[in-house]
Amino acid sequence: MPRLRFSTTDAEIIVTTDDNPTARDLLAQLPLTLAFTDFAGKEKISTLPQRLATEGSPGSATRDGALIYYAPWGNLGFIYRADGKHDDDVITLGHIESGKDQLERLERNPVHVELLNPQLSDPTISARRARDEPHLRLRRSGRLRHRSQLRDGAGRRPRLRRVRRGRRPHRHQ
Repeated sequence: MPRLRFSTTDAEIIVTTDDNPTARDLLAQLPLTLAFTDFAGKEKISTLPQRLATEGSPGSATRDGALIYYAPWGNLGFIYRADGKHDDDVITLGHIESGKDQLERLERNPVHVELLNPQLSDPTISARRARDEPHLRLRRSGRLRHRSQLRDGAGRRPRLRRVRRGRRPHRHQ
């Protein structure tokens, strides 16, 4: 699963995301810069610029170290004092892999959220990037290829003749 980095000038938290539609929607919004505040002595929360899709994502019980999305308010949050109760409005997006002890530092500065391993990102993000950048094409494996790496129908890369003055390049057949 993709991993996220939440970083400030003096803290870094790595989160492994879960595989659900809401987590994939969060990945599609990255990179982000957020401001976190403490909420009820249990969570560090931030408001996202856009609400996430919740259709098909189940509610969950709260657990320490969970990255959650609270659907009614549209908040992203880290739980550090969980009560363990199940709530249909709380969707778990992932879990802290490292840096749980640095949660208190999130309030001091803006937090930059980015995908830690973009080459292994979600295929829907790759498809969106291939659509937005026409020189890239999507492979069957979900990885992107540059246009220059595409092959013709015979399995060969198209070759161009040397350009002479006043002439356009032609393909060899």
